[in-house]
Amino acid sequence: MGIETLRKVGITPLRVFSGRGVKPHLSLSFYDVEGIERIFGIDTTPFSKKMVEPDSYLITHAHSDHYGKSAMSSKLSVASKETATALELLHGREFNGSTFEIEGSFLIGETEVSTFRTNHTIGSSAYLWENECGVRILVTGDVKDYRELPSCDLLVTEANYGDPFDSACY
Repeated sequence: MGIETLRKVGITPLRVFSGRGVKPHLSLSFYDVEGIERIFGIDTTPFSKKMVEPDSYLITHAHSDHYGKSAMSSKLSVASKETATALELLHGREFNGSTFEIEGSFLIGETEVSTFRTNHTIGSSAYLWENECGVRILVTGDVKDYRELPSCDLLVTEANYGDPFDSACY
């Protein structure tokens, strides 16, 4: 699926450039069901002060390739309660964002975001929301067992190995 196809369904992927090149994770810009532009950063570090601040930084789990350590200091960060606790233990400081119970939902602005277990680590989660075009967007980090994830129109995922029948894959 090319960028033009994504734009036709109301989604623009954003990449952040730093002095060292492109940051590894992306953000998505879209219009919510109320027609308001939203930006969700996905497993990334906070944007520089020169950029438009996103509505939220979605953290999928507490492995270092899925969050910027500084993201846990942002009030805009969102993570499951278990992931926030793991980050606090790993870094010895408080998680300043919001937390949620997995398999529930919460609002970011007027966008309802539902959460699902990915079973990769304790507290690892996927996020699902719908844009103004009715496109169901599902974002995940690593996934142990995809069978519990909902159907979607667009899947944004990490492309690492995962086999739900392999006990070593956690």
